[in-house]
Amino acid sequence: MNAAGVEVMAKPIRRFAVGGEPPGCASSVCLGYPGISYQREKRMKKFSVILLSALMWLAGSCLTVLDAHADVEWKVKKQLRLKEKPLAVLASLDGQYLYMLVEGRLLIYSLTEGRGKYSIPVDKSLDMITLSEANKLLILASSSEKLVRIVELEFILQLDISELPYQGPKDAPVTITAFIDYQ
Repeated sequence: MNAAGVEVMAKPIRRFAVGGEPPGCASSVCLGYPGISYQREKRMKKFSVILLSALMWLAGSCLTVLDAHADVEWKVKKQLRLKEKPLAVLASLDGQYLYMLVEGRLLIYSLTEGRGKYSIPVDKSLDMITLSEANKLLILASSSEKLVRIVELEFILQLDISELPYQGPKDAPVTITAFIDYQ
């Protein structure tokens, strides 16, 4: 009973499995979905399943019928002739250098300058190369000797200062320090 003295009884909401007539629905109005007849609800579900299946079939058949392809245009920018057979080739992530491992040497080619910069002697057994750009580490490996060699790279720049004014001895050593992690 509520405050007005009227007895209120809550009717439970019932949901029924698809297939049979719900118990207690003599007027074919389902208690679980007020205002929608049980038969209409069954038809709507069946129509939804058929429509969804047809759409999925149509989408799948369109994907298989269409012959999608793309053309690729490419152009050779530069070609390098080496004296030795390259065992491994790797480009730096910044696009400045190309590392080429040949038997007994590591060749470093400057892509920005368009010329070979360095030739570093290495063991003849080394045949793989990778680069850790963040740490400036070059990782060389030998599959035959089961060896991994980690090499730190530090590029030393040569600056032409012959035409610049100077103070003090002309051949005095100069060190330039870059604070790249300064905050």
